[in-house]
Amino acid sequence: MWTGRAVWRARDVTQQLTTFAKGGTTVKKPLALEPLLREASGFAVQNTTVQLRLQVTPGLWLVEADESQLVQVINNLAVNAVQATPQAGIPPISAENLKPGANSRVPALECRVGRIAVTDTGTGLSPENLQKILVP
Repeated sequence: MWTGRAVWRARDVTQQLTTFAKGGTTVKKPLALEPLLREASGFAVQNTTVQLRLQVTPGLWLVEADESQLVQVINNLAVNAVQATPQAGIPPISAENLKPGANSRVPALECRVGRIAVTDTGTGLSPENLQKILVP
């Protein structure tokens, strides 16, 4: 049975596909990452024995992004992590603020930068598939 939230997500994915197909513009707005990560990763573990562990830095900055596109990316990464994780595994999803500095790989920018990481214990991608991960 479809919940109200699932219907809105289906609408968002449809709009995203239309935007991609027509070359339209994205709709960026400030977003709180923690609830978005919880929701997007929650879809991935429904009806599985896998539990995702969400590790979010307190005081996580807002991000300016297209919500439906970001949810889709996180959902896809979480689904892949669930599929690559042995039974009852707990792949972590983390989000943190990054501060530029001498010991950081983050360049000195005029904006705030954050990082989202999705980890699994799978065997990894083959070299030929790794080259195609960003191809739509």
